[in-house]
Amino acid sequence: ISGFLIAGILSRNPSLSDFYSRRFIRIVPPYAGMILAALSCAALIFAPTDFDEVAVSTKWCLFFARNLQQVSEAKDYWAQASEYSLLLHTWSLGVEIQFYLVAPLLHFSISSMPGSWTKTLVILILLAASLGLHSTSDATNQFYSLPCRIWQFLLGFLAA
Repeated sequence: ISGFLIAGILSRNPSLSDFYSRRFIRIVPPYAGMILAALSCAALIFAPTDFDEVAVSTKWCLFFARNLQQVSEAKDYWAQASEYSLLLHTWSLGVEIQFYLVAPLLHFSISSMPGSWTKTLVILILLAASLGLHSTSDATNQFYSLPCRIWQFLLGFLAA
């Protein structure tokens, strides 16, 4: 859905400053509020030994990179079921924000190509490359990394 929506937004309004300012206003204030609320709750209920993990994951979250922390630590999402990680759920927004950084470049590059068949072919090639990377990567990268997930966004681009 995100790929479809972003392609539509960029088609209707090609202003990068408008695109990024709208994304910032829509995402950053509630995200910052959620992080502050989570940290407030953690201060009340977590043991002091848990604060190191919370501090490290918070730093990654502030850069919308919780997914990259999981990749760098080779953490399998499903294997962590027995652990509690306060901000683990922010990984998906990290992938989304990273896509927002790449989406305008993809959209404007593809839009500038002649002919709808050429555009479709380029999207399909990129989609196949990402799907190939996804199928040959380990479970952690498949789950958390943008290159392994960009095919999902490109399906939305294709639909748009």
